[in-house]
Amino acid sequence: MNNPLASPQGNFRLISLRNKTEDEKFLIDLRSEAQIVSNNPCAFPTKVYVINLGDRTDRWWTFQRNNQSLLESFDVERWEATPTSHFIPVVEDAIFQSFVGCLEHAFETQETVIVMEDDAYVAEGGMEKLREAWNDLPEDWDVLIGNHYFFGEIHILTDNLAKPLQRASTVNFSIFRRTCLQKIKDSLHLKGTYPSIRDFDHYLTSELTPINNYTVWPMISREIPSYSNHKGRALDSSTKIREHAHKYKFIDGEKYYSSLEGW
Repeated sequence: MNNPLASPQGNFRLISLRNKTEDEKFLIDLRSEAQIVSNNPCAFPTKVYVINLGDRTDRWWTFQRNNQSLLESFDVERWEATPTSHFIPVVEDAIFQSFVGCLEHAFETQETVIVMEDDAYVAEGGMEKLREAWNDLPEDWDVLIGNHYFFGEIHILTDNLAKPLQRASTVNFSIFRRTCLQKIKDSLHLKGTYPSIRDFDHYLTSELTPINNYTVWPMISREIPSYSNHKGRALDSSTKIREHAHKYKFIDGEKYYSSLEGW
């Protein structure tokens, strides 16, 4: 699926090729070592919550337009995001509370649930890859992430599953298991001690917390560049992923990158 808002400037293919050798140093292929045992005891989720601020109906309608296949396969419901306020003045805390509040509600009736941000869309072939990754998960998993950009290494464990080291950015598509919620709450004191994990995605994927997270490999979701009310600025990661296409691999990479102007 092409990204209609991606910047057309720059020869990204050449930039990515120049970065290839360095970028691939961070991809550690451990598939031959069989480091995990596939034994996922959970039923595949049927519910999707989409986090969306009340005054951003444009993002909610864009989400629905970009994720028609998702709407046909799951029970998809909008979740009201927590805005910044006198009581929650910090943006990172408002986003954090949006996720935690959504999970608290979901786990009243669900063991597993998909939570997405409203700027996300599932790449072509993403749902098929998600089910393959689901079957590879070990018994003790907490979160399965569809898309993030890692700051350290990423260990490729199977043809469908990988695990980041250190912390990663962006959890715009994730499957959460009920086991993760208490772990999230038990480690909240770390947010004040380590400012680098104040963001929910950094917190969720940090090795400082006990949350056992994995990522679908290659990644299956992207975000549409758009203006973020929470951040107060336009967010666009398309340049990063095009300049580092050999590091941030997507399920539809061959089609996606070659379809982009400037690639």
